Amino acid sequence: LHFDSNLVASYLKSVAESRGIIYIDDIITGFNQNENGSVTAIQTNSQNIECDFVFDCSGFKRLLIGDLYKTEWKSVGDRLPVKRALPFFLPPAEQVECYTTATAMKNGWVWKIPLQHRSGCGYIFDSDYCTDDEAIQEIESKFGKVEIPRSFNFIAGHYEKYWVKNCIAIGLSSGFLEPMEATSIWTSTFMLNQLVNYTHAMFVEDDVLKKEFNENCSEVFEQTIDFLQLHYLTQRIFRLSFVAGLYFVY
Repeated sequence: LHFDSNLVASYLKSVAESRGIIYIDDIITGFNQNENGSVTAIQTNSQNIECDFVFDCSGFKRLLIGDLYKTEWKSVGDRLPVKRALPFFLPPAEQVECYTTATAMKNGWVWKIPLQHRSGCGYIFDSDYCTDDEAIQEIESKFGKVEIPRSFNFIAGHYEKYWVKNCIAIGLSSGFLEPMEATSIWTSTFMLNQLVNYTHAMFVEDDVLKKEFNENCSEVFEQTIDFLQLHYLTQRIFRLSFVAGLYFVY
């Protein structure tokens, strides 16, 4: 499923507000906690927002699960060594493809996600072996002149716990492996589906159920790591591979 993330975010915002969800656009500055360590209020530039349960969806900033609760991080950079990405756009093709293309490159791979008005692309690579300038040169030798609007680094891995006190980390805040096969969407969906089975524990102190939830989610992360690593266990020969609906060119 290919979509413009900005347009989808705007659409989901309108749906949420139509259902009575209060939308606050502000900068988080801190958190209030009770004697047990649970978050009782979110501090922003303009107000304190009282809360009973918090979803940490702060992305790579990981304001709660990482900064506040200092949860242990498990790096898997030794198994998934790519750690930097350079996103870029390409003009729309005459015929919009209905699949994501992943193209093997010298030090990583390039994703290409076609939309009606453009193709969203990015070169994800191991910066230990390749500079940005070298990566851009490689991109342009294959795709032509492009503009790189930004870049970002990441460390492949995940937290040992995702549910701490009255806070649960969902999405990038819980961990990130790499974009291959869009597994972050799967892990986020899995965690939300799991939480449905634990709603009775959201407002009580039940460490046993939280431990069970965390272990289930960790198992999914570990299985996903194995799955992603398999993509790199290959010889550098030309072949076509169809995996989970993606089209790979090696």
